[in-house]
Amino acid sequence: MDTSQVTEMACGLANSGHPFLWVMRPGSVSGFKAAELPSGFMDQVGSHGIVVRWAPQKEVLGHRAVGAFWTHCGWNSVIESVCAGVPMACWPRFGDQKVNARLVCEMWRVGWRWGEW
Repeated sequence: MDTSQVTEMACGLANSGHPFLWVMRPGSVSGFKAAELPSGFMDQVGSHGIVVRWAPQKEVLGHRAVGAFWTHCGWNSVIESVCAGVPMACWPRFGDQKVNARLVCEMWRVGWRWGEW
């Protein structure tokens, strides 16, 4: 992801009004720091949104409150999501992620395409 995509995602989450957990690992977006989220983002999402640097993905996906998982479709993430029965919004970036996303969306039909890939 680039900075503009992070900003768009932040605006979409804030405007959705839906509860979310956004794990933003340090260094996952070149030159971007979580502190650089759009001005007022955390105030706008209030208690319905949480942004963290790390979370135990397997445990999060296993929680009954999780309705969907936005993923780059790394194999471990795909397997954990399938095992937890959580549908995926697939946005692969490179390598085997695109093949994995095709399996998720077109073969297994447990996810949907997000963006261009």
